Amino acid sequence: MKNIILLAALAVSFTLFGQNTQKGDIKITDTDRNLIIETTITSLNEHYISNELAVLIGKTIQERNKKGHYSRIKSGSAFSDTLTKQLREISKDEHLGLIFSVDSILPEQSNQPTAEEREKFKRFASTQNYGFEKLERLQGNIGYMELDGFIRPEWGSETAIAALNFLSNTDALIIDLRYNGGGEPGLIQLICSYFFEKPTHLNSIYWREDKRTQQFWTMPYVSGKKYLDKPIFILTGKNTFSAAEDFAYSLQALKRVVIIGNKTKGGANAGKTFPINDHFQIYIPIGKAINPITGKNWEGGVIPDIEVDSKEALKKATKVALQTLIDKTESPQKKQMLRAALQELD
Repeated sequence: MKNIILLAALAVSFTLFGQNTQKGDIKITDTDRNLIIETTITSLNEHYISNELAVLIGKTIQERNKKGHYSRIKSGSAFSDTLTKQLREISKDEHLGLIFSVDSILPEQSNQPTAEEREKFKRFASTQNYGFEKLERLQGNIGYMELDGFIRPEWGSETAIAALNFLSNTDALIIDLRYNGGGEPGLIQLICSYFFEKPTHLNSIYWREDKRTQQFWTMPYVSGKKYLDKPIFILTGKNTFSAAEDFAYSLQALKRVVIIGNKTKGGANAGKTFPINDHFQIYIPIGKAINPITGKNWEGGVIPDIEVDSKEALKKATKVALQTLIDKTESPQKKQMLRAALQELD
């Protein structure tokens, strides 16, 4: 698995759910476990986007605890892993999970990363070219962009604009999200703005806390040429997650792209962290994505238009792109060139 999957996950929460990312561990007692379970249930009832699921999770975890399912777990990291796995099994929500830290978590660290953590992440993001792993012009004048994470727009927008301007003269575009673990929506808005003539409603999020619906639209103006009236293909895999699914699902609903590859991982709820004790936090989805066209979201996974093994997705997309361009062009010379490229692939 590529390092960039970690990068994308960090862009959302600056940590990995249910995992001990540091060396060492701590011992926990029966009292610790009971407190973690009760605080988890209370937080879910107060904040989780689904009231019904919060109640179901609480009852299930309490019953298991009474039956002694967790009594043999003495390790903090093992308990975090176990409870996270069970929370996700019950809820089918891949965003829900505990966060364990060997070092004591300060109160100000509970919800937001420190300035030092943000700067450290920014430096790491720059070494990963802000998620833009590869740009290429394939045979047949097909653009290819491997995008492995959606970074904050104030960090990644310059790179995104440069990438899209580089690809602006291609006749078709393949965007590879097979290793994209998610990130933040701002860069999605920027990239999608190149694909539509007028401002277009991409997605909305309903927030439980204040019963507010937040809309996300493309921008009216971009730097450089827009990529209009040209076919776009998105590659997906089993590790495509969260914001990457948002990007794919929104464009699919608008019939602007053809998705090729595997069904994605499935994670459509937005959330934040809540404190449990000195070593545990919980990441709880508090918002629900609602697509303006389907009225639904990608929880459970984005279904490709053309389902193939993700290892074969690029070759398949290139073939479909070439055939699309062959059918579209009226130039005999260009048809011949495109057919030659297609033959070479076969």
